[in-house]
Amino acid sequence: MNTRTPHNGQPEGGQGRDWAAASRTLARYLAGGAVAAEEMREAVRLLAEGAPEVLERLRAALPGELPEAAEGLPAECADVVECLPDYAALGSRARERMPSVGRHLLSCEACALHLAALRDALGWPEVLSPEQLEAVFRACGRVLGEDGAERAVGLSGDFAGRLRAAMAQPAAARGRILAEIKEAYDPAYVVAAGEPETPEGRVVHTSPLWFTHLLAPPAILAWSTALDGPWRVRLWTVEEGDILATETAVAHVSLPVEAIPAGGSVRWEVRPIAPAADLPLVRGIFRVLPSDEAGKLAELRGEPTLDGVLALADLCGEAKLFDSLVARLRALDPADGATAFAVERALAAAFAAVHRELVARRLGDPEGLWAAALARRHADAAYRILGGEGS
Repeated sequence: MNTRTPHNGQPEGGQGRDWAAASRTLARYLAGGAVAAEEMREAVRLLAEGAPEVLERLRAALPGELPEAAEGLPAECADVVECLPDYAALGSRARERMPSVGRHLLSCEACALHLAALRDALGWPEVLSPEQLEAVFRACGRVLGEDGAERAVGLSGDFAGRLRAAMAQPAAARGRILAEIKEAYDPAYVVAAGEPETPEGRVVHTSPLWFTHLLAPPAILAWSTALDGPWRVRLWTVEEGDILATETAVAHVSLPVEAIPAGGSVRWEVRPIAPAADLPLVRGIFRVLPSDEAGKLAELRGEPTLDGVLALADLCGEAKLFDSLVARLRALDPADGATAFAVERALAAAFAAVHRELVARRLGDPEGLWAAALARRHADAAYRILGGEGS
């Protein structure tokens, strides 16, 4: 049988799945859930033979680290505790897949302690340790400096200090403290404070982004929406007038690359062709960098390492190359949890910056709201990597 050991020390393949199932069985027992004696014996046997270090972590979690068994908890807590092994196993997807459990954990310290102990016992790789977060802060100082860290990943010195203090708290209280910090102090999360939330399903994604600088003229303008065409599309500059005015039945158009000027702002909008369609579906602005500016940035790369992500976010953020930055970050396969955290922070900072640019150009509704919603989405993903619960 072919097995491969990933970074959390457990093999993949059929044998790895058996050991993972055995781990969840013991975790369910530790959380106070009902486990048949035969099932318990088989789980212990599998782990003792193939993953003794996991068995030891589970055994070490039992004395003094968990509250009383589920039978001694209020009914609502007992139901949640029964679900915690599955919730913990979902990692960063848990809040989305099991929202009622996530909401309960934010308000119940006892159940949060159960979850923290299970994660500590099983070593879930999605959650950073305080030491790993410190490594991120050190890399920010080394690669970016304080001003660069604030622009590239939204981690100013003051905000980083608040995160550091939260991570030093007991694991059971960490999620609540991180949630408070996020909603009050995170520049990527409160970028559109006071404005309504925008569900992800309502966001009209476009390429290029609603606001961005580009290294070369785009050949295609594309948008995604649940609505059907046909559409009327227009590109123009204030100085030279229309570049393109056309109609299409599909959600993209080819652009006249040779007619798109460098150095100036090109505006575009997509309108449905329908009675009373007075408002555009989506609008945007892009600027193609002049050749001398673009030449300095032509070798953009995105390495799946912590330093590589920070350097890319700094370079693209300063040049406002948000389209390139988002595309490269989303294509990365982060090497570790610290790098994954930096990727999510960089994406959150990028969309927060897009929001500010759109508001300054009177495109705050809906395009600016969509950008703010995506900034919050990626900020939430970063908090889940820290052990918070996101939104």
